[in-house]
Amino acid sequence: FSSGQVQQFVSTHLAAIKRTCWERNPSNRLATNVSASLTVDPDGSVQNVSATGDELSVAKCIENEVRGWRFPAMGCTQAMSIPFHFVRQ
Repeated sequence: FSSGQVQQFVSTHLAAIKRTCWERNPSNRLATNVSASLTVDPDGSVQNVSATGDELSVAKCIENEVRGWRFPAMGCTQAMSIPFHFVRQ
């Protein structure tokens, strides 16, 4: 995957992640940054997800959501890191 392909794939899931992990979070923070590191298997399934950030509950939620993603099969294993940035409206 190129970074553009990853961005395009993530953008299809971004609204759901924002709604589930950020908008429903009771935190008083005005913004948060989370980075998810993961491995995508040759069949497109996600393995070894780990997310860190300045709001632990949001990071854990993103971890759980990303674990269920299914990327297009690439035929090889690929490690990637995906940044998330959310701001309260």
